[in-house]
Amino acid sequence: MLAIASVVILAALVTGQAPGDETPSCPQNPSPSNIKVLMDSYNYAQLLGVGGVWTTADPDGSGTTWTAGSGGNCQRTTYVCERSPASNWVFTQYIFKSVNTQANMTIFINITTRYSSCTAPCGKWTSVYYTLIANNSQTPPSNAAISSSSPVGNITTTIITSFDATLGFNLKPNEAGFYLALRDAGNCPTVNRVKVYYYQCPSQQVGLVLFPQIPAPTRSNSPLTVIISCVDGGVNTTSLDVQCDNNGVWSRTPLCDCRLADGYYPNSDGTQCIGCGPGYWLNIISVTCQLCPQNSSSASLATSECPCIAGYYKTLLEGPGTGCTAPPSGPNNLTVFATTNTSITLSWGKPDFTGRDDYYFVVKYRNGSSLQFITTSNVTSSSDTITYTISSLNPYTSYEISVIARNGVSNQDISNEYKRTALINSMTLEGVPSVITNIIAINQYVIWQPPTEKNGIITGYVMKVCRGELCKVFALGPTQFVYEVQVRDIPSGTSIANVQTLTVHPLSNNSPLVYDHHHLQHALQLHPAQCAQCALPIPP
Repeated sequence: MLAIASVVILAALVTGQAPGDETPSCPQNPSPSNIKVLMDSYNYAQLLGVGGVWTTADPDGSGTTWTAGSGGNCQRTTYVCERSPASNWVFTQYIFKSVNTQANMTIFINITTRYSSCTAPCGKWTSVYYTLIANNSQTPPSNAAISSSSPVGNITTTIITSFDATLGFNLKPNEAGFYLALRDAGNCPTVNRVKVYYYQCPSQQVGLVLFPQIPAPTRSNSPLTVIISCVDGGVNTTSLDVQCDNNGVWSRTPLCDCRLADGYYPNSDGTQCIGCGPGYWLNIISVTCQLCPQNSSSASLATSECPCIAGYYKTLLEGPGTGCTAPPSGPNNLTVFATTNTSITLSWGKPDFTGRDDYYFVVKYRNGSSLQFITTSNVTSSSDTITYTISSLNPYTSYEISVIARNGVSNQDISNEYKRTALINSMTLEGVPSVITNIIAINQYVIWQPPTEKNGIITGYVMKVCRGELCKVFALGPTQFVYEVQVRDIPSGTSIANVQTLTVHPLSNNSPLVYDHHHLQHALQLHPAQCAQCALPIPP
């Protein structure tokens, strides 16, 4: 509040808070958008007296003080006339600055006065004071507050008899409001109008650009740099840094566009970025709204692609206009069609649901002792029944086999691949055992180990003893690993030394009866009786 030392203010007399306490029936006087009016005396039906928002004080005790003057409704004046010496006070209601700031702001006071006839030099004046209220505490000024009131300036009446004065003072960020007081020193003034305001850069929209409303910087400060914004759904294409100058004027207008990639496009007058609404997506090429494609949906107000519903997917190459598809079901009726000792031929039916045209199958297999699956190349077929042969298998070996149905989107649903997998176990047939390479001959004894790769069940061994083109063949049991060659075993001869070649061959259900390779050629030099001294390794 603006007041003078020794003036006593009665809190009960303060009846309003500006802005906001204007008389509703009074027409509001418009101001430019860069001016924020905090109090205008033209907006009140009564300033003094009953129903008034201003109060007076008469510290000189003369009984003469400010009274309601002439003027039409809502344009009231106040008047006082007491020849010198005089000290007459009128003060306003509490004036709230109505905005939070991080910097000082300049408050302007425009006062229009009129004076009675005065012969120069009058030597008198009307003075303006203010009392600050900090931290938004609306407490009427006490004696101490009045005594500490600060002068804003003087409206001089020397020579002239009417005056339109504009004064100003700065408010700090923590100073929420103030009271104004006018002091007359004996010039018979009439106050026609008091208007309190500050400059602001106004809130406005230019195209898709939004400017906030902020107080202008003080007269002594440089223009204030502000980051403004685009409308919802917009994106800036130039810098959003602008400046607010001391007169409340924005320095420039940046440019904003709508975020097409997010489904926003400009409305017909270019002031909003809007979306196509739920169930639609924005085609950013044609900038048209289109229905969500098959198996997709959107509840968003704006989108440039409808998400797939649960269980449906797209490939990376499929655009927003393409419908979503699902992985296939599993193969039908997986069976073993045929087996050999090195291959297994499978047969299965086309899945009931393929999901897409690019479906295919993957065959994985492993033998019973392996932890790792071997994966074949993709198997493609449009037939209702598919056959596939796994080759290069080990004879007489059990295999676990999986056939998996896949398509272009099944890799996005790996956790459910077991639902698209058929399993079967199968065993290859018996094959030819591997050759016996660890045969030794000590004197007339022949000793061997079982083949390293049985490839089936060993049913026995065949020993073949030859002298020249003459040979004898002996069938031995599956657990016999030592044989003593006798003279009777040698064809057409009477001496063990006549043996030229000797071979041992394992037999299985899938072996030929006699082998013609892998001989052991050995000249037997000793007689059977001498072998009693031999330490022979006998296989288990």
